[in-house]
Amino acid sequence: MSDLTAKMHGMASFNIAALIRQFDNSADTTVTGSLSSLLGEIILLEALSHSLTADGHTVKMLPGRPIRDDTAFGATYPRPRVRDLDAWLLLDDSQLVAVECKHRTAASIDGATVPDEPEQLTAYARRRWTTLKTDHIDTDEWTDDNKVYLPLRPPESLDMAAAARAMPQLRRVLAIWRPISCDGISFKSEATSTSVSNDQLVPATAEVFSASLYLRFLRDRGETRLPSRLGLAEKLLKAVDELTEP
Repeated sequence: MSDLTAKMHGMASFNIAALIRQFDNSADTTVTGSLSSLLGEIILLEALSHSLTADGHTVKMLPGRPIRDDTAFGATYPRPRVRDLDAWLLLDDSQLVAVECKHRTAASIDGATVPDEPEQLTAYARRRWTTLKTDHIDTDEWTDDNKVYLPLRPPESLDMAAAARAMPQLRRVLAIWRPISCDGISFKSEATSTSVSNDQLVPATAEVFSASLYLRFLRDRGETRLPSRLGLAEKLLKAVDELTEP
């Protein structure tokens, strides 16, 4: 964790090349799996935040998690097993983003290596997209991935007026580590499915964000570090520091 041991009063950052190597190419599934459990959600949220900031947005993380709105379900469409998402982001103090994180990596789960050669990587990302569509998007069953489409209650940290303005323009993001893309290249793709409102199916769109492809995009244009813009790495470092002794 040498790149996370920045001065506690400064901004921590992740080594982009090391992230790609560890989560896409490492043969040590045990260590990779442990790191994924500890850091996976943080890495995904920081990479997504970096991307949204690059698009010109100010990004804040709100307290709490997106919670399923149980009032949307009824006799026709009863409440599913899946419940909450992982994080609320607020863009420009006005737009809400509900984020579901999936840091399941090839290195930790399959013990496999993600190809780095462009054509092979493109084919890999397309195959992952096809699998996501088949198993989680174009299906009538709720899963741990398509719960990004759940009807959600407004965040408790927003007052009623702000929530009423923000919820109709809600953005949904499924943030995934692995290379996954509808065209095999873009680190952001869109997938349309259905949500539920007043016990009826309604169309909903989610963005699918690939952190691996985004970090490769940054690497290829010469960037070496992913800063912890949300301060999540610093919070983790502080907790680890309190548990350890020199």
